[in-house]
Amino acid sequence: MLPHMRLKSDPPIPRRRVLGMAGATAVSLMGCRRETEPFSGFAAVVKANSPFVALVDLAAFTLAGKIEFEAPISQVLYAPGPRLLYAVSAPSGTIFEYDWSARRHTRRVRVGESLVEARFDPREPWLWVSVSAPPSLVKVPLREFVLHSRVPLPAAPISFDAANWEARLAASLTGGGVALVNHAGSHEANVLRAAEQFGLVRFRSDGKQFLAANLTDRSISVVRAADAVSLVDLPVAMEARNFCFKPDGGQLFVTDGQSGGVAMIYPYTTEVDRAVLAGKSPGAMAACASPPYLLVANRESSDITVLDLDSGKLVAIVPVGAAPAFIAITPDNQYALALNAASGDMAVIRLSAVRSRRNKSAPLFTMIPVGEAPVSLAVIPA
Repeated sequence: MLPHMRLKSDPPIPRRRVLGMAGATAVSLMGCRRETEPFSGFAAVVKANSPFVALVDLAAFTLAGKIEFEAPISQVLYAPGPRLLYAVSAPSGTIFEYDWSARRHTRRVRVGESLVEARFDPREPWLWVSVSAPPSLVKVPLREFVLHSRVPLPAAPISFDAANWEARLAASLTGGGVALVNHAGSHEANVLRAAEQFGLVRFRSDGKQFLAANLTDRSISVVRAADAVSLVDLPVAMEARNFCFKPDGGQLFVTDGQSGGVAMIYPYTTEVDRAVLAGKSPGAMAACASPPYLLVANRESSDITVLDLDSGKLVAIVPVGAAPAFIAITPDNQYALALNAASGDMAVIRLSAVRSRRNKSAPLFTMIPVGEAPVSLAVIPA
């Protein structure tokens, strides 16, 4: 401080003004709470090799109990119309139905020796289930809840998807190749590129093309669904292990869980935009439209990278538990739920609190213990 400068104390603040400021602060905080009210619903959390599905109350942010099934559960899906929870048991080959409104077990159906995954059909009220033994895709109508029909495959499926607007299925196959099936016709699988190994398979949002992670040449292969013609291979310089579409379907984000980048692809113009840095080991992802964020889990650094969905620029980094491996967004776009595989908990990120700051950090809202090795979840609105 310069010699001729002298500190001047501020005049005391009148008590009435202090009380007024406190009241204004309280009103401001109440307004913030109204803007980010807790989501009314539950998260049903699947844990590896466990018959118990943990239930987290997303309004109170506490562990609310568990549902016990007769076999280890590998996946859960929730049908909001009938308010039914479907629990897939891969080792037992069984799908269990649970009535969420009545909180009771209802029906079950066994569809094979070993299940891979299940998906709701986007066009009709039924489930499609990929089965390793016998290699097939199985249709299970939700009303009857029986094995309705089986589409044989030449090898066990790795990943599959059902198209919007079109009666088509696509699956990658163990040993190589991808299969395309028109399930409104003969149910015969059309196999192409059998000499190449593929992983994830997803249809474009209009159902006219599908994209497959080509692990052989580290690209994304685009195939026309109408006639199973390969259109282009988009180089991504990684073995793509994770896909995440922008909410409007106009962009696809790809990670491999190892390198530090996220590849951005435009599926409608079949172009690779660019790759952006997203952490030490970007893997699982989730996207929301408002705020426009892409959240990327980094297992090695135990944090979530938040990117601007439009520009790809880094918004913030949120520290979470050990080895985050799954992310879901609540339907109201208020909260991101990250499952931490190594620490056995669920990190909750309040998206309205994520802001672009100079230090690129953002706060974690809370952590909820859910049990050993959580792998996936389904959000159940109240």
